[in-house]
Amino acid sequence: MNNPLPNLRPGNGPFAYLMSHYDVTDPKVRFLVESLPRLAQDLSDLAETLTQHLVHDQKLSSDVDKTLLNHCVLDLLLTVLFQETEKYSGNNDLASLVVDSVLYQANGYNPSSPTEVDLMCGQTCSTRGIHKYAVARQQWPHIRTTTSWLFGKELATLKGESANIHTILSVGTFTVRARVYAKWSVERVFYGTIPTEEQREALEASLAEQDRAPIREAEE
Repeated sequence: MNNPLPNLRPGNGPFAYLMSHYDVTDPKVRFLVESLPRLAQDLSDLAETLTQHLVHDQKLSSDVDKTLLNHCVLDLLLTVLFQETEKYSGNNDLASLVVDSVLYQANGYNPSSPTEVDLMCGQTCSTRGIHKYAVARQQWPHIRTTTSWLFGKELATLKGESANIHTILSVGTFTVRARVYAKWSVERVFYGTIPTEEQREALEASLAEQDRAPIREAEE
Protein backbone atom coordinates (compact mmCIF):
# COMPACT_ATOMS: atom_id res chain seq x y z
CA MET A 1 0.00 0.00 0.00
CA ASN A 2 1.75 3.16 -1.17
CA ASN A 3 1.34 6.30 0.94
CA PRO A 4 -2.02 5.18 2.40
CA LEU A 5 -2.47 8.29 4.54
CA PRO A 6 -1.01 11.42 2.96
CA ASN A 7 -2.51 13.56 5.74
CA LEU A 8 -1.09 11.49 8.57
CA ARG A 9 0.37 13.51 11.43
CA PRO A 10 4.18 13.08 11.32
CA GLY A 11 5.75 10.86 13.94
CA ASN A 12 2.82 8.49 14.49
CA GLY A 13 4.77 5.62 16.06
CA PRO A 14 1.81 3.28 16.71
CA PHE A 15 0.75 3.60 13.09
CA ALA A 16 4.28 2.91 11.86
CA TYR A 17 4.37 -0.22 14.03
CA LEU A 18 0.99 -1.32 12.70
CA MET A 19 2.13 -0.90 9.11
CA SER A 20 5.33 -2.88 9.68
CA HIS A 21 3.85 -5.75 11.70
CA TYR A 22 0.50 -6.41 10.02
CA ASP A 23 -0.46 -7.54 6.54
CA VAL A 24 -2.00 -4.41 5.04
CA THR A 25 -3.30 -6.45 2.09
CA ASP A 26 -5.71 -8.12 4.50
CA PRO A 27 -9.09 -6.48 3.81
CA LYS A 28 -9.90 -5.69 7.43
CA VAL A 29 -6.45 -4.36 8.23
CA ARG A 30 -6.48 -2.24 5.07
CA PHE A 31 -9.92 -0.87 5.92
CA LEU A 32 -8.84 0.08 9.44
CA VAL A 33 -5.72 1.79 8.09
CA GLU A 34 -7.67 3.77 5.53
CA SER A 35 -10.37 4.65 8.09
CA LEU A 36 -7.92 6.05 10.65
CA PRO A 37 -8.11 9.73 9.60
CA ARG A 38 -11.90 9.70 9.59
CA LEU A 39 -12.06 7.94 12.95
CA ALA A 40 -9.69 10.52 14.43
CA GLN A 41 -11.65 13.44 12.99
CA ASP A 42 -15.10 12.12 13.89
CA LEU A 43 -14.16 11.24 17.46
CA SER A 44 -12.30 14.53 17.90
CA ASP A 45 -15.37 16.43 16.73
CA LEU A 46 -17.58 14.39 19.05
CA ALA A 47 -15.21 14.99 21.98
CA GLU A 48 -15.33 18.73 21.34
CA THR A 49 -19.13 18.77 21.24
CA LEU A 50 -19.44 16.67 24.38
CA THR A 51 -16.89 18.82 26.19
CA GLN A 52 -18.89 21.95 25.40
CA HIS A 53 -22.05 20.32 26.78
CA LEU A 54 -20.20 19.20 29.90
CA VAL A 55 -18.82 22.69 30.49
CA HIS A 56 -22.36 24.07 30.22
CA ASP A 57 -24.08 21.39 32.29
CA GLN A 58 -21.48 21.46 35.05
CA LYS A 59 -21.27 25.27 34.95
CA LEU A 60 -17.48 25.02 34.86
CA SER A 61 -15.57 28.18 35.63
CA SER A 62 -12.91 29.74 33.43
CA ASP A 63 -10.28 28.30 35.78
CA VAL A 64 -10.92 24.77 34.52
CA ASP A 65 -8.51 23.67 31.78
CA LYS A 66 -10.96 23.03 28.93
CA THR A 67 -8.25 21.65 26.60
CA LEU A 68 -7.22 19.04 29.16
CA LEU A 69 -10.88 18.21 29.76
CA ASN A 70 -11.34 17.70 26.03
CA HIS A 71 -8.40 15.29 25.99
CA CYS A 72 -9.98 13.34 28.85
CA VAL A 73 -13.28 13.14 26.97
CA LEU A 74 -11.48 11.81 23.90
CA ASP A 75 -9.76 9.16 26.03
CA LEU A 76 -13.22 8.12 27.22
CA LEU A 77 -14.46 7.80 23.63
CA LEU A 78 -11.40 5.78 22.65
CA THR A 79 -12.42 3.03 25.08
CA VAL A 80 -15.38 2.44 22.79
CA LEU A 81 -13.20 2.53 19.68
CA PHE A 82 -11.10 -0.24 21.20
CA GLN A 83 -14.14 -2.42 21.90
CA GLU A 84 -15.62 -1.89 18.45
CA THR A 85 -12.31 -2.41 16.65
CA GLU A 86 -11.62 -5.60 18.57
CA LYS A 87 -15.11 -6.82 17.66
CA TYR A 88 -14.61 -5.90 14.01
CA SER A 89 -11.11 -7.36 13.62
CA GLY A 90 -11.09 -10.13 16.23
CA ASN A 91 -7.60 -8.98 17.21
CA ASN A 92 -6.91 -7.36 20.58
CA ASP A 93 -3.39 -6.16 19.71
CA LEU A 94 -4.50 -4.68 16.40
CA ALA A 95 -7.35 -2.86 18.15
CA SER A 96 -4.86 -1.36 20.63
CA LEU A 97 -2.65 -0.12 17.82
CA VAL A 98 -5.60 1.41 15.97
CA VAL A 99 -6.66 3.25 19.14
CA ASP A 100 -3.13 4.50 19.82
CA SER A 101 -2.79 5.59 16.18
CA VAL A 102 -6.10 7.46 16.32
CA LEU A 103 -5.06 9.12 19.59
CA TYR A 104 -1.86 10.44 18.03
CA GLN A 105 -3.58 11.46 14.83
CA ALA A 106 -6.22 13.34 16.82
CA ASN A 107 -4.05 15.35 19.19
CA GLY A 108 -0.39 14.41 18.76
CA TYR A 109 -0.10 12.50 22.03
CA ASN A 110 1.35 9.03 22.50
CA PRO A 111 -0.42 6.74 24.98
CA SER A 112 0.77 6.75 28.58
CA SER A 113 -0.04 4.84 31.74
CA PRO A 114 -0.83 6.04 35.27
CA THR A 115 0.78 4.92 38.49
CA GLU A 116 -1.22 3.62 41.44
CA VAL A 117 -0.67 6.98 43.14
CA ASP A 118 -2.04 8.77 40.06
CA LEU A 119 -5.22 6.72 40.33
CA MET A 120 -5.59 7.16 44.07
CA CYS A 121 -5.11 10.93 43.87
CA GLY A 122 -7.16 11.46 40.73
CA GLN A 123 -4.11 12.57 38.77
CA THR A 124 -4.86 10.80 35.48
CA CYS A 125 -5.94 13.97 33.67
CA SER A 126 -2.59 14.18 31.92
CA THR A 127 -2.49 10.46 31.12
CA ARG A 128 -3.45 9.95 27.50
CA GLY A 129 -5.14 6.95 25.93
CA ILE A 130 -7.17 4.07 27.32
CA HIS A 131 -4.66 2.13 29.43
CA LYS A 132 -5.65 4.13 32.52
CA TYR A 133 -9.11 2.59 32.31
CA ALA A 134 -7.68 -0.93 32.23
CA VAL A 135 -5.46 -0.13 35.22
CA ALA A 136 -8.44 1.37 37.06
CA ARG A 137 -10.47 -1.82 36.58
CA GLN A 138 -7.60 -3.81 38.11
CA GLN A 139 -7.13 -1.42 41.02
CA TRP A 140 -10.82 -0.84 41.75
CA PRO A 141 -12.50 -4.26 41.28
CA HIS A 142 -15.13 -3.27 43.84
CA ILE A 143 -16.36 -0.36 41.69
CA ARG A 144 -18.98 -1.50 39.18
CA THR A 145 -18.90 1.61 36.98
CA THR A 146 -15.12 2.04 36.80
CA THR A 147 -15.20 4.03 33.57
CA SER A 148 -17.62 6.61 34.93
CA TRP A 149 -15.81 6.76 38.28
CA LEU A 150 -12.40 7.43 36.71
CA PHE A 151 -13.73 10.09 34.39
CA GLY A 152 -15.61 11.65 37.30
CA LYS A 153 -12.40 11.81 39.32
CA GLU A 154 -10.68 13.51 36.40
CA LEU A 155 -13.41 16.12 36.19
CA ALA A 156 -13.31 16.64 39.96
CA THR A 157 -9.54 17.09 39.83
CA LEU A 158 -9.79 19.63 37.03
CA LYS A 159 -12.30 21.52 39.19
CA GLY A 160 -9.82 21.47 42.06
CA GLU A 161 -11.94 19.12 44.19
CA SER A 162 -10.63 15.63 43.51
CA ALA A 163 -12.33 14.11 46.55
CA ASN A 164 -15.77 15.61 45.85
CA ILE A 165 -18.00 12.54 45.59
CA HIS A 166 -20.89 14.59 44.20
CA THR A 167 -18.82 15.68 41.20
CA ILE A 168 -17.48 12.16 40.67
CA LEU A 169 -20.98 10.69 40.61
CA SER A 170 -22.48 13.53 38.57
CA VAL A 171 -21.00 12.29 35.28
CA GLY A 172 -22.85 8.97 35.23
CA THR A 173 -25.34 9.83 32.50
CA PHE A 174 -22.71 11.87 30.64
CA THR A 175 -20.36 8.90 30.32
CA VAL A 176 -23.17 6.62 29.16
CA ARG A 177 -24.28 9.13 26.55
CA ALA A 178 -20.70 9.75 25.42
CA ARG A 179 -19.97 6.06 24.99
CA VAL A 180 -23.20 5.38 23.10
CA TYR A 181 -22.54 8.33 20.79
CA ALA A 182 -19.00 7.04 20.24
CA LYS A 183 -20.36 3.59 19.38
CA TRP A 184 -22.73 5.10 16.84
CA SER A 185 -19.91 7.18 15.38
CA VAL A 186 -17.60 4.17 14.97
CA GLU A 187 -20.39 2.01 13.56
CA ARG A 188 -21.06 4.68 10.95
CA VAL A 189 -17.44 4.39 9.80
CA PHE A 190 -17.22 0.59 10.03
CA TYR A 191 -20.62 -0.41 8.71
CA GLY A 192 -22.23 2.69 7.22
CA THR A 193 -25.07 2.57 9.74
CA ILE A 194 -26.72 5.40 11.64
CA PRO A 195 -28.88 5.18 14.78
CA THR A 196 -32.61 4.99 14.27
CA GLU A 197 -35.04 7.37 15.91
CA GLU A 198 -36.17 4.50 18.10
CA GLN A 199 -32.60 3.95 19.32
CA ARG A 200 -32.19 7.64 20.12
CA GLU A 201 -35.48 7.71 22.02
CA ALA A 202 -34.54 4.55 23.92
CA LEU A 203 -31.24 6.12 24.94
CA GLU A 204 -32.91 9.28 26.22
CA ALA A 205 -35.49 7.26 28.15
CA SER A 206 -32.74 5.14 29.69
CA LEU A 207 -30.74 8.21 30.71
CA ALA A 208 -33.81 9.85 32.21
CA GLU A 209 -34.45 6.71 34.23
CA GLN A 210 -30.83 6.70 35.39
CA ASP A 211 -31.14 10.34 36.47
CA ARG A 212 -34.25 9.51 38.52
CA ALA A 213 -32.70 6.47 40.23
CA PRO A 214 -30.72 8.37 42.90
CA ILE A 215 -33.83 10.39 43.74
CA ARG A 216 -35.90 7.24 44.25
CA GLU A 217 -33.14 5.66 46.36
CA ALA A 218 -33.00 8.74 48.57
CA GLU A 219 -36.78 8.68 49.02
CA GLU A 220 -36.77 4.98 49.88
